[in-house]
Amino acid sequence: MGRRGPKPTPAAILKARGTFRSDRHHDSVKPAGKPSCPSWLTDKDARAEFRRVSRLLLNMGVVGAADSNLLVRYCTAWVRWRRVSQALVSNPGAEFATYKDADGKVKSVQVSALHSIARSLSEELSRTEAALGMTPSARSRMEVSMTPAAADTSAKSKTRFFPDAPAMRIAQ
Repeated sequence: MGRRGPKPTPAAILKARGTFRSDRHHDSVKPAGKPSCPSWLTDKDARAEFRRVSRLLLNMGVVGAADSNLLVRYCTAWVRWRRVSQALVSNPGAEFATYKDADGKVKSVQVSALHSIARSLSEELSRTEAALGMTPSARSRMEVSMTPAAADTSAKSKTRFFPDAPAMRIAQ
């Protein structure tokens, strides 16, 4: 079952509106540290995916050192899913097994184990991606503070004049 009710209003918007109450709301916890790939993860594809994903999520300010285990599980599941999917693509007849009787009539059709494995890995990846903020709907529910390097300080940006102002526009 999904989350109930409307998504919570971020603390920055409540502060800008003047309706922030510290007894009811709290600022999001900023992740500490940098995730590190464990030495026991020997699969080169999983290690490469770990480096790619952790770099992206670290730049977004979403993950920290405490998220290493979740990232390892995501990367190993992703590599397994990719390999199973490639096996299914290279052999299109492997998705279903058809059983016929002596007369040649189809008795039953059964989904192959590879198809079931791909489906369960896909569901696991979807849950993990949502937990890490790797889907658009998951990112809309996250409160992540921007790092100074990610802030726009171009000549046309108003943040060069107002560096502490929230990077949002509030409708009146």
